[in-house]
Amino acid sequence: MLKPSNIRCTLALFAIFAALPLSVHAQFTNPTPEELKMTSIPEVPGAPAVYLYKEDITEDYNHMHSYYFRIKVLTEAGKKYGNVSVPFYTAFVANDAKFSSNPRAGDRASVIVADIEARTVHADGTVVNMTAAPVDQLVAKEGDTAHRDNVTRYMKVFALPDVQVGSIIEYRYKLRWEDYQVHSPEWYIQSDLFTRKAHYVWKPFTLAGPGATDQGARISGNNGQLLNMISWSMVLPKGADIKQSELPPNVGVVRPGEKTIELTMENILPIPHEQYMPPITNTGYRVLFYYTAFRDSAQFWQNTGSNWSAGKEKFLSPDPAINLALQKITTPADSQETQLRKIYAAVMTVENTDFTRQHTNSEGPNHTAADVWTHKSGDSEQITELFVALARAAGMKAYVMAVANRERRIFISEYLSAGQLEDEVAIVNVGGVEKFFDPGERYTPYGHLSWQHAGAKGMRQLEGGATSITQETPTEPYTASRTRRAADLTLAADGSVSGPLTLVFTGNPAIEWRQKALATDDTGIRDLMKLWMQDMMPPGLEVQPPAIDKLADYEQPLTVQFLVKGRIAGATAKRVILPADLFEATEGTAFTEDKRDTPIDFHYSSQVSDATRIKFPAGFSIESAPAADKLQYLKSAEYSFVSDSTPASITVRRDAVMADIIVPQAEYAQLKAYYSRLEQKDKESIVIKLP
Repeated sequence: MLKPSNIRCTLALFAIFAALPLSVHAQFTNPTPEELKMTSIPEVPGAPAVYLYKEDITEDYNHMHSYYFRIKVLTEAGKKYGNVSVPFYTAFVANDAKFSSNPRAGDRASVIVADIEARTVHADGTVVNMTAAPVDQLVAKEGDTAHRDNVTRYMKVFALPDVQVGSIIEYRYKLRWEDYQVHSPEWYIQSDLFTRKAHYVWKPFTLAGPGATDQGARISGNNGQLLNMISWSMVLPKGADIKQSELPPNVGVVRPGEKTIELTMENILPIPHEQYMPPITNTGYRVLFYYTAFRDSAQFWQNTGSNWSAGKEKFLSPDPAINLALQKITTPADSQETQLRKIYAAVMTVENTDFTRQHTNSEGPNHTAADVWTHKSGDSEQITELFVALARAAGMKAYVMAVANRERRIFISEYLSAGQLEDEVAIVNVGGVEKFFDPGERYTPYGHLSWQHAGAKGMRQLEGGATSITQETPTEPYTASRTRRAADLTLAADGSVSGPLTLVFTGNPAIEWRQKALATDDTGIRDLMKLWMQDMMPPGLEVQPPAIDKLADYEQPLTVQFLVKGRIAGATAKRVILPADLFEATEGTAFTEDKRDTPIDFHYSSQVSDATRIKFPAGFSIESAPAADKLQYLKSAEYSFVSDSTPASITVRRDAVMADIIVPQAEYAQLKAYYSRLEQKDKESIVIKLP
C-alpha cells in the first residue's frame, strides 16, 4: 500500500527568529571540448548515456530539495533520458498511528515541483533552451480524509528539446514542502548509468538541546518526543567519506552551530541489472539520514514499538459490533480451527480498497475494526486488524505484525526508521501454536502468506502490549506455490498440431493472476492470459482466449484452459521435429553473466510440473526422443525429465523444484551450471518418422 512515507517529522517551533537566506541560483555548466566529442565511456562499453554530473542539495531551513543533472547521450537508446518525470503529491494528513512522524492532524502535507529549467547542448555547442511548460499528470488517489492519509499523486512531466545522439541534456528543479515539514534526505548513489561525478549536500536544522533556552529548531516526532540528534545508515565504497563542517560564526551567520554534511564521489559504476535481483532499495551505495531522539537501535525500536502497539490496540478495541459479527460468523459448536477459518472467510468478503478503488468519505471513516466490518470496506491494514479483532473476540490470542514488503525492501534494524515496515500480517495462537495469516493481501489462502510477506522481518505485538523486532515470518514450502502445465496435442498428417493446454496454479502464481484480474474485466484478463501464453508458444502456434475456472475462489487452485492449433514442427519429407516440452520451447537463458554482483532472489520457492503428450496417426513412429535425466543443485533444487511412448503417442514429463528463496552470489557459478544443463535438456526435440 502506497503512503507518503518520505514525510519524516513535524517542525514544532523555532527558537531562532531570522530571515532565511534564499538559495543561490546556479548557472548551467559550459561543456568542455572533451564532453562535446565524447561518443562512449570505457568503463561501460555500449552504455546509452552517462551522467557527467549529479547534484542533490537538501536545505531544511528552506524546506527544499534541489536537483541538478547533466547527461551525455551516447546512443539512440540514450535519448529516452530527455523525457523527465518528477513525482509529487498533495496530501491531507489526519490523526493516525503510523510509524514515521507526521505533520499535524488536519494539515496539508504537500510537495510541489518548482523552478524547472532545462536545455539541450548539441555536439557542435549549439544550445536549445526548453520553452514548453511542464505538464502535471495524475497518477493515483489514495485513502480517505478522516482516518487515513488522503494522497493525490502526480508526475511533473517535461521533455528536453531536440535531443540527439551526442547531445548533453541539462536540467534542474526543486521540491518544496510545507513549512512545518522536515524531509531528511536519502542518497541513493548508484543509478542505471555510469556517473562521472556526484555531489550531495544536506544542510540540516541546528537542533535545540535539552535546555529550554537553547537556540535551535525543535523538531517533534510522531509521539511528541524531541528529535535532538542526526544519524544515518550507509553503504559506501572504501574511500568515500561523509564530511561534516560547521559554519564559522561570522557576520551573517544567525544560527550558531549550523552544519553542512557533504559527500562527493567520482566514477560511480551503474547499479547492476541482473535477473532475480533483491529489492533495489537494498542494492547499491546509499546514505539514509534521519532525525532521532535515540542513541541506539534497541531504545528506538522499544519506544517506537510501544507507541505503535498502543495505536493498534485502540483500533482493535473490543466492540459490541464485533461480538455480534462473531455470533453470525461462527457457532458455539465450532472448534477453534473451524472458527478461525470462518472468520478468515468472512473478512475476505470485505472490500479491500487497496485493490479496488479509492475509499470515499460517504462510506464513513474507519476509526476501529468494528467500523471496517460495518462499512464492509477498508484498506489492507484495516482488514488485517479486523481479522485480529474477530479472533480475539473468539477468545484466541491474536496479534498484529508489521513487516517490510520484500518486493520493495529488506528490513534493517540499524536503520532507525519504522517507515521500512509498510505492511501488516496477523499472528493467531491456534491450539498452542502460532500461525501467520495474510488477510490484507487479496486472495491469499487461509494459513498462508504472500511471497512479499513470507520470510520478512518486522515488528510484532506480544502479550501485554510489548513488541519485538526479532521475529521473521515463516517462509512457504515449494509445494505451496505450484504450477502444473499439461498439453494434449494431436499431430495431423500434414504436420499441424491442435489440442488443449491446461494450467493449474496454486499459491503465489494463483495470487498474482487473481490480483491482475482485479484491475480489469473478464475480457481483459482473458486477453492478458492469451498474450502471455502466445509468447510462451513456438512460432506458428495460434492460441485461443482461455476458459478460466475458480478465478475468485482463493482457497481452490486456479485452472486455465487454452485451445491451440497450428504448425510448430520442423519438417522434412521423412520426419517431423517437435519440441519435447512445449512450455519451455521458447524460454530464454536464465543466467548469462559470467559473474554475479548481487544475491539471487527467486521471491518464493516453487515447483513447476509439465506433461506434454503428442498423439500421431497410424504409420507414424518415434525415431528419437530425449533420454531420461535428473539434475540437482546442492540440496536446494531438483530437476527430472522422463518420456514414455506407445505405438500412437509419446508423453514427456518435466518437474523442476526450487526450494531456496535467496541464493548468495558466492554460489552463482554452481547455480548457473545447474540452469545451463537444465535449459539444454529442455531444448531437446522429439523426432517422428513419417510412413
